[in-house]
Amino acid sequence: MGAEPDNLSFVARLWAERLSGVLYLRYPASGRVREVPLRSGGLVDPSQARQIRVALRSCVLTFTPQPVQGGAHRRELAEALFAGALSNADADVPMAAEDVTFSLTYGLGPLTELTLSYPADGLAAAAAHSVSVGEMLQAAPRRLRAARELHALCLMGLVSLDTAEELDLSPPPRYAAFLTGALTGDPG
Repeated sequence: MGAEPDNLSFVARLWAERLSGVLYLRYPASGRVREVPLRSGGLVDPSQARQIRVALRSCVLTFTPQPVQGGAHRRELAEALFAGALSNADADVPMAAEDVTFSLTYGLGPLTELTLSYPADGLAAAAAHSVSVGEMLQAAPRRLRAARELHALCLMGLVSLDTAEELDLSPPPRYAAFLTGALTGDPG
């Protein structure tokens, strides 16, 4: 079972925007809630990466922005997110959109923290020069892997395909992810 698309893009946004606060993971079957503190978009406790992997598949997520003390283990969270995205990624999706250009939602920064087969700076240059998905994939040393990774980046919300029509990049979500506190000041 792959990552829920809403959960994946929600946590990826917290990571990419380097937010600090507490991510609450509510397990629907038991109703149990776990707290995962994030600092600057990274895990305070890197051992919680395993909980994030589970949460991406099966939890209802909420986040309360607040100051958090401790380390910011961004790499561990990035790896969990990218693994979740790759579990849902399909190389055929970007290959079907080969004439489409793409853009980077958060710029080059977050891409440099991921292990990609295609150089992150190459993706940024391709986006900046309106290179089509097809042209970018032709230049990739491992075309299918690069296409799957590009779809994973789309699922994470780090890359968007610039189309006149809305492309269905993922199956419909079963669980919702909510950002609380930021708009209402209410943590729950």
